[in-house]
Amino acid sequence: MNNTIDVVFITHGAHEGAQAQFDPAEHKWTVWTKQGLKRTFGDVVSYARYMTKRI
Repeated sequence: MNNTIDVVFITHGAHEGAQAQFDPAEHKWTVWTKQGLKRTFGDVVSYARYMTKRI
């Protein structure tokens, strides 16, 4: 059973168009950028800072 929450379309910040997923069991956010890079964050604050930072 997949217990992750998908965020399909990110429409804000510098990483618009990225895909993100939240795993509530591990409390981890994972982001795949348009360039194919994968980033994992342990809290929502780090995730939000990454998603709204300027490139």
